[in-house]
Parts: sequence; structure tokens; C-alpha cells
Amino acid sequence: MLWMICRNCWGVIEIGTESAECHTKAQTATRKPKHTNKETKKLVRPRYYSTELGIRDKLFVGVLSSEEKISTQAIHVNRTIAHLVDKVKFFITAQQNLKNKYNLSIVGFTDTRHVYRPFQVVKYIGDPFIDEYDYYFLMYDFTYLNARRLKTVADKISVSQNVYMGTAVPDGSYCNLDAGILLSNSVIKAMKENLDWCVRNAVSEDDSENLGRCIYHSTKLTCQEVVQKQMIPGFKLRTFDLENDLEKLIKLPDFQRAITVYSILQKNDFYLLHTYFSKQNLKEIKRKIDTISKELTDIWPPGKKNTAKPATRFDVPQTLYFNMTHTFFPDDFTNIQKHTAVDARDIDYVVNAIVSKVLHEKMILLIYKSIRLSMLETSITWLTR
Repeated sequence: MLWMICRNCWGVIEIGTESAECHTKAQTATRKPKHTNKETKKLVRPRYYSTELGIRDKLFVGVLSSEEKISTQAIHVNRTIAHLVDKVKFFITAQQNLKNKYNLSIVGFTDTRHVYRPFQVVKYIGDPFIDEYDYYFLMYDFTYLNARRLKTVADKISVSQNVYMGTAVPDGSYCNLDAGILLSNSVIKAMKENLDWCVRNAVSEDDSENLGRCIYHSTKLTCQEVVQKQMIPGFKLRTFDLENDLEKLIKLPDFQRAITVYSILQKNDFYLLHTYFSKQNLKEIKRKIDTISKELTDIWPPGKKNTAKPATRFDVPQTLYFNMTHTFFPDDFTNIQKHTAVDARDIDYVVNAIVSKVLHEKMILLIYKSIRLSMLETSITWLTR
């Protein structure tokens, strides 16, 4: 038998056999499977389910401050709102790295032109936080914010609506940044796409006007003082002695309705206002508790809260009638059913608890007598006759 090397083969061939074959490179190439389909890309899912489902937090608060006030005014603002909202950040112009010894979340801009500050804030918000919050509230560090009431307002406004909300300036169509401005996620996105135009047309020294012009160009919105029956009223202080004048202010309806109070320059005024509005919130909570308690005692069975009127008879909650031994009409096919051992123990426990409570609270002598036992005694007496 003879072996020889085939020049155009990948191997060797055997001579002298009928099965001798030479697989050339071309033949081998034609026998390779053709990969016509492109490889499918690997699906990369977000780390958190909230990101994939588009679930966002409710409220982001951005405070415009300065390098000089970051250790004074900003501290008081942070202590009165940080525990009540989802996120707080302070935006300043910083020429150098500040040592953050007060545990504040600070963002520093190197551009010292203050007319561009609101747009720097919008650009910063639009990059890492645009998909994380429904609403963004911008304010200065000399404004007190009743964060509880602001969050209540934000919870009642639909996230599908464009919102540019606050206190309108006198004889103007834009909101006053001194009193704070609430912006929806959609408005921030629209502003981010038009930031170049907004910066070129920031011709006023008033941040409120520049911001309002940008919002109008991006969304055609003017300042909204009422959105879906919700308001964010602001109150401007005319006094610098708030400690002595607070008694007069609380009698004013505008002050009672206020969610923001400005301008505040004294440290103690932040905490004075926060104490007052927190007490008002506690009174409102107590009033709601009293109302619910009264509703629960005025209905039957006691403790069952009134619900919406059922549309059909099939929506009526089922009510079971029972005595100490049996349940009546437990379903559509049974007239009477004896209690299980567990149900019987529960009923005995409730009855004994009620009897003990009545006997303990009433000063007169009472004797508990079961209706079932009374009927049995009456029957025995009738039979003996």
C-alpha cells in the first residue's frame, strides 16, 4: 500500500483503494456551515427593578446658595427640610474645594457669572437625576420651606402634566424664584434641550425672569399659580423681628396658607417657623384622627370604615349572622352550620371580654345571662307545667 501527500489536501490520501479521496481546501470550505444569522445581542437589564419599570421618587429640592452662606443659611435650610424630602442639593460658585464638615450635599460651579446659575442647575439636574424624580423644586437659601405641605401638593398633581408652578411676580408672567418654583420632570427635559438658547438670551439680572423666559421658549408655559386645584403660595416677610411679630402674623390668612416664607436672614427664624408649622401639622393630624374615630363609632358594625357605595349586589361585603353555637346561611346552599371548635373559642373569648369590660366599668351590680340559657329555662319550665 502506498501513501502520498496531496498538495491541495489538508492531509494525506491512501492509494490503491476505491475509497481514495482528496479533500481540497475549496471543498472543505464549501462544507463549512454558513452563519447567515447575526449573533443576538445579550440583554443587559438594569440593576434595580425601579429603573426598568420607570419608578421615580417624588421630590428633588435644589437650593441656590453661595460660598459665604454655605456654613450658615444652608445649614438651617438643610436641618428643616432634609428629613422630609427625597433629595436636597446645594448649588454654589466655588473657586476652591470646600471642606464639607456639615454633611451637606454640595455642587460647586467654577463659572462665576450668576445670571447663568439657574441654567447650570438645570444642566446638572438633567444629567444624573432626570429619570429619578417626578418634580424639582428650586429655591434660595433665604427661603423657609414647609416641606410637608409641598410634598402633599406634589402627591396630588398628575405626573403626566407640564408643571411650572409658584407665586407669580407682580404684573409678570413668570414665577418668583424667591418664593420657590416647582418644575415637573417633563419641563426639565424640555429646558435641557434648549439650554443654548436660554444662555444666549439670559439678558436680565433677575434669575426669575431668565428662568421664566427659558421655560416659555421650551414649553410655552407661563407661571401657574393653580394646578389641579393645588397651590404653592409664598409669603414675603415685612419684618426682621419675627420672634415678636409671629403672634401677629399667624392671624393673617395669607401666612396660614403659605408653603414658603421669605426673606429670612436670622438663624433662629428658620427654627421658629419650622416649630410653628410642625405644630400646625400635628393639630391637623389629631383632627383627622378624631374625625376617623367618630366615624368608626357611629357606624355598624363598630370599627368598620364606610366604603364606596357598591355598584351591584355582588359588590356588597358578605355579613354572617350567628349565635353562640351556629352560623346562619354561610353560603348559598347551607341554611345553618355549627361552629368549628376554633370559631366557638373565638366567640366565647369575645363575649367574655365584653362581659368583663361592662362589669368593670359599671358601678351597679349586673348579672350576665345568655339568651340561649334563658330560652332553655323557659322551655323547661313550660314542659314541667
